[in-house]
Amino acid sequence: MADEQNKDKKNADQKTADAVAELAKLEAELKAKSEQRASESRSSSEHSSSQSTSQSTSQSTSQSTSKVSRPSGSKQTSSMSNTRETKGQTHTVKATGSRFSWLALFAFLFSLVAIAGAAYLYWLMQTLQSDNQAAQEQAKIIAQQSLLETRNTVETVQDNLTALQRNQQNSNDFVLDTQRHLQSLNARIKELGQSQPNTWLAAESLYLVNLAERRLAVEQDVNSAIQLLVDANLRLDAMNDPSVFYLREAISVDLAMLANLPSADTESVYLSLSGLISQADTLPLAHIYVPEPVQPAEKQEVSDNASDWKENLKISFQRFFGNFVKVTRRETAVEPELPPKQRWFVRTNVQQQLTMAQHAALKGQQAIYNDALSKVEKWIKQYFDVTDVAVVSTLNTLSELQRKPISVSTPTELTAQPLLNKYVVGQIQLQQQQLKTQQQDTPPKKDQLNEVTNG
Repeated sequence: MADEQNKDKKNADQKTADAVAELAKLEAELKAKSEQRASESRSSSEHSSSQSTSQSTSQSTSQSTSKVSRPSGSKQTSSMSNTRETKGQTHTVKATGSRFSWLALFAFLFSLVAIAGAAYLYWLMQTLQSDNQAAQEQAKIIAQQSLLETRNTVETVQDNLTALQRNQQNSNDFVLDTQRHLQSLNARIKELGQSQPNTWLAAESLYLVNLAERRLAVEQDVNSAIQLLVDANLRLDAMNDPSVFYLREAISVDLAMLANLPSADTESVYLSLSGLISQADTLPLAHIYVPEPVQPAEKQEVSDNASDWKENLKISFQRFFGNFVKVTRRETAVEPELPPKQRWFVRTNVQQQLTMAQHAALKGQQAIYNDALSKVEKWIKQYFDVTDVAVVSTLNTLSELQRKPISVSTPTELTAQPLLNKYVVGQIQLQQQQLKTQQQDTPPKKDQLNEVTNG
């Protein structure tokens, strides 16, 4: 914008100079023409005056001659000559005056036009100059405003930079103080760890006891709990402190209690059931369907009353013949061998019940486990050939599995846990009290976190 303004200014100055030069040129031409016209008018006037002088001289000579020769007619001749002379002078004066008036009028008009042009050029020059001055003033104002805004921006940036530097310095100071504080804490922790290792061993022992208690409550894993208690006892033994003897005694009591618990051999039960599932497809079925017999009524006893001799005689007769003949009563009739489709359903049901028993054994669900095995035993006796060796072996295995426990009632709490917890809490409180006493001897450090945040 400044370049354009300078360019406009130069153009205006050039136009002004050209106008002034034109004006000077016009003035010079007007001056030369006016001088030329003045000289021409002077020469014409001199020529006319000389002619009038010569005419007057000749007239006077002729008049004198006429007077001498013809004195009687001199008066008339002189009057005629005077009249002619007066007319010639009047004609000369009129011609010269008219020429001078037209030249003066032309010069006057030309001067007016020149003056008007010069005035217009002067006005145009003044207008351009005022416009240039206004543009320069506006550019100057804009430049001053831009400079002021730039200065304000620079000052703002400098203030922000100063604030950032101050915050950075405060942050660095805070970090250094924090590092020194952490170093002192680490040294103190190391000192406490070296001076009081028994506290750490007791805390590890408490952690192991808590883990053993959790294994018993959640997973009912007696073997893992026993191993964890043994490790906790070793930690207490490494302390070489007679004051923790009662803690070791409590752990020994818990170990003895867990060792006396009946163990559930879940793995062997699961594998045995897997073998029975694979044998279910090969067990021979019975050729006839023999339903379950109806349970006989309870045997009646002979009474000591003599009046019941008839009933007593009947009971004695039934007992006597019962040793030779056995009567089995069934509610349903004996049916022939099962068709192939029903055989497949029987074997599939047996396998499903054995699979259910496996899942119950893994989850420790004793009731579901026993119910599934009872159903399998009933179906084998009902639909399979009980005289076959494989069927008899399967029934014996089912009887053994029913006698095995799959869930053990484990304790949910251990004797050593509350004692160890109380001991560790007491040791930690003692250490905190000692550390607080040592910190009171040194002045507290200035907290610079709020200063950094506010900055």
